[in-house]
Amino acid sequence: FSVMASTTLLIPLKSGERSLEISAKDLPDPPTEVIEMLKSEGCSASVWLAVANAYLLLLRNPLCFEIVVQEGASHLSDVLLYNVHAVYCVLKAKECSTSSASQEMKHLEEWRKKGIAAVNAADRVDITSFTTWIAKGLLYLEKGDLIRAKDQFQGTLEVDQKHVGATLGMACFLLKSGKFQESMDMFATTMRNASEAGVKVPQAARMGIAVCAQSLGRTELAQKALECCLKEDPGYVEALAAMAVLKLNGGHVDEGMSLLKKAYTSFNGSGHPVVLNHLSNHFFFRGEGKKSQTYADRARSATSDERLRAESMYLLGRNFQKENRLDDAFNMYGVAARDWPTFPLAQYGLAQMYVHRGDYNKAIACFEKVLAVAPKNFESLRAIGSLLLKVGKKEQAAQYLKTAVEIRPDDPQACIDLAQTAHLPEKAQDAFD
Repeated sequence: FSVMASTTLLIPLKSGERSLEISAKDLPDPPTEVIEMLKSEGCSASVWLAVANAYLLLLRNPLCFEIVVQEGASHLSDVLLYNVHAVYCVLKAKECSTSSASQEMKHLEEWRKKGIAAVNAADRVDITSFTTWIAKGLLYLEKGDLIRAKDQFQGTLEVDQKHVGATLGMACFLLKSGKFQESMDMFATTMRNASEAGVKVPQAARMGIAVCAQSLGRTELAQKALECCLKEDPGYVEALAAMAVLKLNGGHVDEGMSLLKKAYTSFNGSGHPVVLNHLSNHFFFRGEGKKSQTYADRARSATSDERLRAESMYLLGRNFQKENRLDDAFNMYGVAARDWPTFPLAQYGLAQMYVHRGDYNKAIACFEKVLAVAPKNFESLRAIGSLLLKVGKKEQAAQYLKTAVEIRPDDPQACIDLAQTAHLPEKAQDAFD
């Protein structure tokens, strides 16, 4: 679905002997006149799409783009045009989910319904079309229905292993499933397939490699992928924000903040929720709690995406915990953990609040959820062992504490707790003494 637009449009006339040349800047708004011409001259779907792309990419007129695509699809009963409209609806739905929840949430379902209507219309024309399968997969992916999304992409790949849309969709499915190495391999396959097919390499593939590489601890590869993203599109907000984080983590504070500022202003002149959360995190570690809370609260209000909102809630909870506003922290961590159950930082914060309240069993359950994501997390292993000791379960405590001491045999508290279970190994004896 990579698209290009030309500043000069050639409209083949019905006679077949000549074409009408139109400058994109002269396209009418509304597009009624040009639509009637495309119909009367019997233009193909590719011509309709070229006109639509000119409206979207050159004139920045999404309304006219959508009108032309819908009219063309209906007039020609064309599968490609129906699916271009469906994918456009997916993008608009995603835009709603990362925009102001109060203003855009009501439009989210409208875009989803329009996307579904478009793929259903395409199905009525040709149920075997790969583009329809991919469009369906993207609709499912946007809604979070990963199994159905996978089925659509897999079905296409069983017939055409090098289909760019299918490999990209499968890579996104694997990423959302937490299979980072497999996902990165599939993103790389997408780039290779696109190059071989002579089509533009999707930016999502480069960004996907960056996310997977960082998740696998391969920071250098992540940075190279982000550099490629920004070379192609210097205003790519997500890439700017990700690069900023890498720079900040590497101690290049001025460079990181400069990138965050650019990302902040690149998103319609206001803050993208991803950027706002990063700013909140930055100011927290600088000890500027009020600024940190302000950015986190703005991020929470600026998106309906559950994971982004959960991250904002966690950031607010962390600030409240630091201020000893423990009831407020408990509430924020609780919402974050509910909306994103596999978010380990939210589960860890919530566990701490349960410990403070004396509810050790619930605290243990939260720490267990951290370990489900990060099995070697020392703090969670030690905490569970300590809590199990408090409730008299020494043998169970020993299992966790043994693992904790294997990771950090020089940690005094873990050694003291393990000694109480009579399972202290020799290599930890020095720390215990």
